[in-house]
Amino acid sequence: MSLPPTSRPIVLVVDDKINMLRLMAKVLRDDARVLTAECGADAIRILETEPVDVVLCDLRMPDIDGLAVLEASKR
Repeated sequence: MSLPPTSRPIVLVVDDKINMLRLMAKVLRDDARVLTAECGADAIRILETEPVDVVLCDLRMPDIDGLAVLEASKR
């Protein structure tokens, strides 16, 4: 059962693997508005401009690790 658009949470999925981003977006799209980022820097830019309810983040990424992204999400 899908939620009405106004009550859908916003989920940011961060992973440097495109296949994982696509899979997570497909799984979550019926119940949430899904934003994706292919690297930590992109994720931080999204967090600075978009309200996000949940962050699902890979820990190992080439540019900025997942812990730094999660720290940025707390701000």
